[in-house]
Amino acid sequence: MTAPLDLLPVPLRGFHLIEASAGTGKTRTITDIFVRLLAEGRKVGEILVVTFTEAATKELRTRLRKRVAEALAVSDGQRGDPVLERLVAGDGEQRHRLRQRLKSAVTGFDEAAIFTIHGFCRKILQEHCFASGQLFDTELVADTSFLLQEGVEDFWRRLLPQTSPLFLRFLLKQLQDRRRGRDAPEVLADFAGQVMARPDLRILFPPSAEDQEEKEKELLSRYQRMAGLWAGDRDGIGTLLLDEGLNRRSYPPDKVPSWSSQGDDFFLSGDPLCEWKHLDRFSADTLAKACKKGFSPVHHPFFEECRLFLQERDRLKEDYAGSLGQLKKELILFLKQELPLRKEKLQIRSFDDLLLHLRRALNAGGGALAAAVRGKFPVALIDEFQDTDPVQYEIFRAVYDHPESLLFIIGDPKQAIYSFRGADIFTYMAAGREAARIPLAVNWRSAPQLVRGVNSLFGNAANPFVFDAIRFHGVVAADKEEREILQLPPGGPAAPLRLWYFPRQDDEEEGIPRERADEVIPRAVAAEIRQLLEMGRRGAAHLVKMAKNDDGGQEPRGDRPLEAGDIAVIVRTNRETRLLRDALARHGIPSVIHGSESLFAAAEAEDVLRLLQAVAEPGNEGLVRAALATPLFGFTPKTFHELLEDEPGWGKWLEKFIEWHRLWLDFGLITMATALMNREGIRERLIRLPQGERRLTNLIHCWELLHRTAEERHLGMKGAVKWFARQVADRPDQEEYQLRLETDDKAVQVITIHRSKGLEFPVVFVPYCWSSPRGGLVFFHDAKAENQLTLDLGSADFGAHKDAMAAEELAENMRLLYVALTRAKHLCYLAWGAFRGGERSAVAYLFHSRGAPSGNGFSLAFDNFSDDDLTADLGTIAADPESGISLAAPPVSERATDGPLLPLTETRPLVLPPTPEKIPQPWRMNSFSSLTSARPIAESAPELESVDDLASTADQDLQAATPLSMMDFPRGVRPGLCLHHVLENVDFQARGKDEWRPAIAEGLRRFGFDEKIWLEPVAEMVGQLVANPLGQGEEVFYLRDLGRSERLAEMGFYFPVNGLSNGALARALAGRSSLGPDFAQRLARLPDSTRNGFMKGFIDLVCRHGGRYYIIDWKSNHLGGRLEDYHAGKLAAVMEREFYLLQYHLYVLALHKYLRSRIGDYRYADHFGGVFYIFLRGLGGGGSCGIFRDRPAPAAIEELERCFAGGQEEESP
Repeated sequence: MTAPLDLLPVPLRGFHLIEASAGTGKTRTITDIFVRLLAEGRKVGEILVVTFTEAATKELRTRLRKRVAEALAVSDGQRGDPVLERLVAGDGEQRHRLRQRLKSAVTGFDEAAIFTIHGFCRKILQEHCFASGQLFDTELVADTSFLLQEGVEDFWRRLLPQTSPLFLRFLLKQLQDRRRGRDAPEVLADFAGQVMARPDLRILFPPSAEDQEEKEKELLSRYQRMAGLWAGDRDGIGTLLLDEGLNRRSYPPDKVPSWSSQGDDFFLSGDPLCEWKHLDRFSADTLAKACKKGFSPVHHPFFEECRLFLQERDRLKEDYAGSLGQLKKELILFLKQELPLRKEKLQIRSFDDLLLHLRRALNAGGGALAAAVRGKFPVALIDEFQDTDPVQYEIFRAVYDHPESLLFIIGDPKQAIYSFRGADIFTYMAAGREAARIPLAVNWRSAPQLVRGVNSLFGNAANPFVFDAIRFHGVVAADKEEREILQLPPGGPAAPLRLWYFPRQDDEEEGIPRERADEVIPRAVAAEIRQLLEMGRRGAAHLVKMAKNDDGGQEPRGDRPLEAGDIAVIVRTNRETRLLRDALARHGIPSVIHGSESLFAAAEAEDVLRLLQAVAEPGNEGLVRAALATPLFGFTPKTFHELLEDEPGWGKWLEKFIEWHRLWLDFGLITMATALMNREGIRERLIRLPQGERRLTNLIHCWELLHRTAEERHLGMKGAVKWFARQVADRPDQEEYQLRLETDDKAVQVITIHRSKGLEFPVVFVPYCWSSPRGGLVFFHDAKAENQLTLDLGSADFGAHKDAMAAEELAENMRLLYVALTRAKHLCYLAWGAFRGGERSAVAYLFHSRGAPSGNGFSLAFDNFSDDDLTADLGTIAADPESGISLAAPPVSERATDGPLLPLTETRPLVLPPTPEKIPQPWRMNSFSSLTSARPIAESAPELESVDDLASTADQDLQAATPLSMMDFPRGVRPGLCLHHVLENVDFQARGKDEWRPAIAEGLRRFGFDEKIWLEPVAEMVGQLVANPLGQGEEVFYLRDLGRSERLAEMGFYFPVNGLSNGALARALAGRSSLGPDFAQRLARLPDSTRNGFMKGFIDLVCRHGGRYYIIDWKSNHLGGRLEDYHAGKLAAVMEREFYLLQYHLYVLALHKYLRSRIGDYRYADHFGGVFYIFLRGLGGGGSCGIFRDRPAPAAIEELERCFAGGQEEESP
């Protein structure tokens, strides 16, 4: 009979380490310790509980609250589990006191001190700011990588003037990442980020180079001598390589001409470090070795110079490698000094800074701060301790290194898999030597046979986890009152841990290539999952709940079929998740990816970047085209080409991007994104595409990250686009930037090992644990330096240290394999074969390491072992029928699937309700554009003017010397936006063109127009504008008379709409204003619908003169190339044709409603002056040329207002 850990004998003082193997109830143990501490008299706020993620903190808080409530119920006499009954046992007064403590804990549980490690440090620093020397208003910033990048770039700029050209060329070649498109400062920033994230890192540098400058001179001199010899006898040198005395396999005649061509490029480059792939073929040493017997070596001065050049270049490169190490040393010293100063200046700190600051404060406080923390939290429970690091451990030891304190650390060294995040297993091992160990040896997760299988598997290796301090001790399956079992049809392997062996083909003696592995493994996994799911559909595979009966036997209490959501495929890399997802999709099996891939590596991030760039610069038509070409807008190549050929249609899209630009400026990024997605139906479009849910999840994640970062860093439009572009280029993989899991109901989970930790699944496939990525910097723990984490950049012992790193990598790979296998509850598949790249893998070590060197000395040479040899090792493990392990060949699946898992004949037909003739739209946002085009606009989207001329916005082929006027100014949306921007920012009261020019030049540059060409014509137009009289008679005024307090640019408005239709609007205005009967009829003929909601828009300029308010609207329409084209009759025609007559009535109504609400004695006749529509190209003709004027009758505005309020259906008498 197995039982949980008996907590009562555990002393409640000192330092205890609870080692919890996978599935042994670690969290339940923590909750039970918490209950016991409460029962012993501790208050809920005195028990510090620390874990390492926000999600884990939230879950642990819920579990603790529930367990305390259960304990209270047991103390009240309810029957509970035996553990709680023992913990709250007592009689009389003792039980009463215990009940009161638990009741107080339940009611006061909000005071429970449950934190992440960073939350704990932050709380202590804030509460003890004087003792810790912390500023009050320091801002906590999640990502400070921008500071590190700036620091590296500053260092690089300082370095360049001090660096020789030859060494600089070496650096530029060494410090580049062509695959990721990263330059030297970015590569150095990657290096610095890894180093700065490990504050206690010890670095071993290569020795400093001596006489480097002299060696450079010698090499350059040798290079020049070679160049002279090559220039003097190039063909002769090449001919000598064709000598019959040379081995033709080493010197094939057909290759020599290309080698000579490479030589031409080599000497033309002027760079002795330039790549000449076959330069060694011209060396006297190489030629002598290739000489046939009986022949004399060929001679030429160039060959000897080449030999010496190669020697000197190799020596210089070795020196350069050492100099690069010293450069990195200087970089780290610079950053360690510079970054704290920059953070202090900005008053920010990172999450890692919280830990460092608290450690420093504890070490500098003489014990006072530690005593204060210990007084507040006399007891601490530290969860997931295997993922700790030296800084965290020092903090807790500093606080709880006291005889009266109590510290529990809980973890499992076999599940320490986060070294890439700074977790340090050697810290755990050091703590294990100091603490009293309490093992948890009962597995509550997995079926008994599967527990035996894992025990057998890891018991096969003499030291499966490599280090002596981490020993494998088998666990036993819990004897539970209720358990779940997986029932499969008879005839298959009985053992739940199934080993698949993939055989080699005839030409794969050295191992199965990765390409074929990536083909056969996903296919086999998908085929097996398909078979399991088909059995589930037939009722042959189901999960049964079993419970003990009164006789001690087991009886079923319900079952359900095995479904896709019960299955997980656990892999090493994000690339492997995609391979498995695609294989499952070919079988019609739904799946979701839950990996650690960066969001910014997803295609949707690039789509968002293109969209952001276009919205930020709507006048750049190339950017707009790039945005529209993304899947977000759903164009096909054909429809996209048709759009580009459709001038009016293209203009409407440009209007949309200008609208979104202004919406972002005025209302913020998230409002713009929401309006854009709603208006363009992006959600609905993406969800219909393959992997639609994944696409939509990524898109929403992008918007959320952008919004949060822009808010935190106070980024404007340009800054937000720049930040996002940088993320797409760098693809950072911090947890907050990792892909989110889309909805996973009834879908196979394809998940990386790191993301699977803490989860469990009925069926698990582990197909890629033989894959062990390697490479990068040489980090290792130096046994000669008390196992301190060390980075070797090229010391004399570099080779030995690289072997030490290999041993640590193998140990972590073993831990990753353990985590993957122990996620399974009932059935687990492990794939193995002679896969290239798996020679040093955890699976190879586990199955084939007996009698072989351990640790860094282990490597399996596949060409020395046949498939029979390897399967014999597996068979030895599986031979015992009680081992829980079976050996089987993987299923064979043809490349072409037999069809989807759910045949179309079994799919329930989709029944749609009858489509109404007219879909009601009870509420929406309306505008002038929507009234005249019968389309709604996005909520909160600012109104844009209609653009009469949608011709190309490109500058014409003009020279600055050509006499130009506004008649020549480019036509279209972008020029119109440019002129609006200029008039919004220019000071009408300025004394002349010189004071206007800066604002005009800025506007021209902003929208991509050549200020040398257009500055004078636009300035001339502004001059004519401010000198043109507005108004009539005594009411005449000039824009130059208006101060900034007398005018308001881009006045936005909203007012309610109730039951409005175009027909009612036409009837309301017919005969009551300057709108003629023909215009009213045109308005009535527009596509009609009843509108409710709000009318919105923006008025270009509202100004006040002589107590009256005026509306001014700028028009950039090109009506012709003569001033006569802008006289009153022509203006009246365009005002009617473009529905501008309706537009200004809407503007007047909006201003009328606004003034009435703000002016106590407001009267339309007294306070409203009129409307001016100013056609900017037609100014300068005197009088009313280019200016349309009107003042709608009060009755017209009153009727219009009643119409929008729903009270105008027919003409009033």
